Amino acid sequence: MRVELLAPAPTADIGRLAIDAGADAVYIGPPRFGARQKAGNPIADIERLAAHAHTFGARVYATLNTLLLDGEIAEAQRCAWDLYHAGVDALIVQDMAWAGMDLPPLPLHASTQMDNRTLGKLQFLEAVGFTRAILARELSLAEIGHLARGTNLQLEAFVHGALCVCYSGQCYLSEVLGGRSANRGACAQPCRLPYTLRDAEGRVMARDGHLLSLKDLNQTRNLEALIEAGVGSLKIEGRLKDAAYVQNITAHYRQQLDALMARHADWERASDGAVEHGFTPHPQLTFARQQDGYFAHGRAPRMASTITPKAVGEALATVRSVEGLCIGLELRDGAVPLANGDGLCAVTPGGLVGFRANRVEQDRVYTLRPVHGIAPGDTLYRNSSTEFNRQLEACPPRRYYPLRMRLLRADDGGWVLKVDDGIGEPIVQPLDAEVEQARDENRARQTWERQLARSSDPRVRVVSVSVEGGGVPFLPISAMNTLRRKAVDAWLSSRQARATRGLAKALRPVPLSDYMPTATPPDYRLNVTNELAARFYAACGLDLARLPLRTHDMRHGELMRTRYCLRHEMDLCPRRGDATAASPLFLHHDGGVLRLTFDCRACEMVVTLAD
Repeated sequence: MRVELLAPAPTADIGRLAIDAGADAVYIGPPRFGARQKAGNPIADIERLAAHAHTFGARVYATLNTLLLDGEIAEAQRCAWDLYHAGVDALIVQDMAWAGMDLPPLPLHASTQMDNRTLGKLQFLEAVGFTRAILARELSLAEIGHLARGTNLQLEAFVHGALCVCYSGQCYLSEVLGGRSANRGACAQPCRLPYTLRDAEGRVMARDGHLLSLKDLNQTRNLEALIEAGVGSLKIEGRLKDAAYVQNITAHYRQQLDALMARHADWERASDGAVEHGFTPHPQLTFARQQDGYFAHGRAPRMASTITPKAVGEALATVRSVEGLCIGLELRDGAVPLANGDGLCAVTPGGLVGFRANRVEQDRVYTLRPVHGIAPGDTLYRNSSTEFNRQLEACPPRRYYPLRMRLLRADDGGWVLKVDDGIGEPIVQPLDAEVEQARDENRARQTWERQLARSSDPRVRVVSVSVEGGGVPFLPISAMNTLRRKAVDAWLSSRQARATRGLAKALRPVPLSDYMPTATPPDYRLNVTNELAARFYAACGLDLARLPLRTHDMRHGELMRTRYCLRHEMDLCPRRGDATAASPLFLHHDGGVLRLTFDCRACEMVVTLAD
């Protein structure tokens, strides 16, 4: 089984960094139509990234996963063809308008924005012609296993990064509150704001808490179980993150997966080449909120980060004393050493208190000004490490092929340079001209070995050189170097030429009624915003009058439906026999009031505007 590690590429350069850190594939946004408006990239940059990825048998997926308007269809279709010619390997889409377009022969992946969480939905997508589905983050390991057994689709699952509190593609909160649509790549993240919770009688249950702000996902402990459940692509979230985050998190999961593959003979990487990191990955030291496995093993007791939506990083120490500008610490074992300039914070009843270490003396930190709100016994976190950031900058990852070079006689008696990595077909580069036998054969042999062992291309490393046979030829050093470069270039070109795209299928409508339930109701929540999508669903047997999102008054519909439940989070769940509060509940914020109702049969929470 080939297991793919899929990393984000906020830019082409960061995408290349992810490939070098061990990603088997990256996903990147084109100039328009990606679900992160601020993460678009020029086609030329994507082409450059694809060429680098294909050198190592890695892949590049383009995100075209926003809802489209009628006036955008022609441009979206042109963009798909531009991406095809740039070398991308698949398109990630949300809108069913793609089924009505003239598309290049590329596999189509069903974005998680399509709300992929039931077997009926996956079987529908497979019948329509998708080759892969990106699963909802809310699924448990058992649920994923059930889905995998019922479909032939490739399955992709998130393993790390930020979580949306709503089922992806079903959130209309940002659009209604501020006019910025999550389904158009412009989510304003109102779920990260502070809210005051009141019950139906007006009693305050929680004040100014980030009650909808989930912890981040970290599936490090569940990687083996995810693969055994049937997931073939493990995805890192982060197209709005920086280079340090992508480098660190990709390296972390590369090392974790390599360790698993060493124990499973039938598991293998989905790309080629050796990887050197030059640093020890530490997931808590590059943008890390509090983290857990979300619903991997069912509903957990505490899923939200209600004190702060910000990154707190690693738990570093316990505060021992606070005296003026000096904070005494009891440091935890195994932490990266504390250094001047480190960013520190503590989660206190009054909120997040952050500061920078001005000077460090063993277990004492001195600040520029007094830090208020921190007390002995508090846990101190580090969300920025000067030393770790220095390591990342000084030791970028390297991905390369370990090459063997052999100078030997060909069958016709001429000399050739044979290059191979011990796995694939070798490249044979003949010496271009008639050559003379060296007068000093031992010296010539040493010169050949020295020059062939050198390589200025970071994508290769010469691990062995042999000069075989007698009558060693003489060449000037410059000619030796030219021969080596030609052979290496030819070998790398042969690796790129091996890159093949997966099977492409044309999308076609099928009766949706054959695949119910699909979880997504056949109404405005199918997100129909253009005529092509409307025609597709009409051909699937749906009533067009119920579909168009653009004619639906969102103020009177569900703004979010979430598996995360605030009553469960606050120990108010009636199914568990907890203390209860008068329902419905209400979230108050400067922007308005949200009404919370609870579908206990489905174990879901529904968010609407208050009347």
